[in-house]
Amino acid sequence: MRLSTCRLAALVVCTLLLAVPAADAKDFQAVTGTYTLQVLGGSPPVQVSKNVCIIEFVVRFLLSGDLVGPFDATVTMNQKGLCTDWPAPANLRGKGSFIGTLETVPGTFEGEMVAWHEQDGTAHGRIVIQHGAGDLTGLHGVLRVAGLAGIGGTYSGEVQFAP
Repeated sequence: MRLSTCRLAALVVCTLLLAVPAADAKDFQAVTGTYTLQVLGGSPPVQVSKNVCIIEFVVRFLLSGDLVGPFDATVTMNQKGLCTDWPAPANLRGKGSFIGTLETVPGTFEGEMVAWHEQDGTAHGRIVIQHGAGDLTGLHGVLRVAGLAGIGGTYSGEVQFAP
């Protein structure tokens, strides 16, 4: 009796999986480009806690390439060591918004970012695209960023319009 219940459950799960359309890889669009960074709003407030420098600020990723326009994010940076040690290992988290174009299609989106930079000043991270609006309604995806902390670099990723 137990074996037949398991088989029935497996059959139901398989049937449900087959009934749900899978996202086709061709629905995703590759995007690439460059970015420069700007810290907006002057000197940010600084806190020190347990040998960690905590800085909150607004950063602008000025994107060019397939995406053109600013992505402005309010960011919290946790840097190991003293605030005067630069560059130093750090992680950053934030939320922001983009206003611009995706291959000439205008609109906006909101996103969350996470990034790291190393002692040598190299940086890498990602921006998760959410909540597109305007002609970018339904847009979502992920951008991977890499470059030099506080300067800029390149981005690449995949985006898709929700069905």
